[in-house]
Amino acid sequence: MARQWLGISVVVLGVLAGHHGSAFAQVRNDFFDDTSFRIPGPGTLTLVGSGLAALAGLSWFRRRK
Repeated sequence: MARQWLGISVVVLGVLAGHHGSAFAQVRNDFFDDTSFRIPGPGTLTLVGSGLAALAGLSWFRRRK
């Protein structure tokens, strides 16, 4: 059961991180202009890394009980 919750949490975190990253991408597509992308800042990596660390910590804590 804990493995299912961990999988669901990873999927939800991935969706949230993708949404967070796309909000910072600022896609611009004008009629006579090229599409330009701005690379997301390190905040996206921090969000994903801290979320994965929290999930790993929670699963480790639940296994120790």
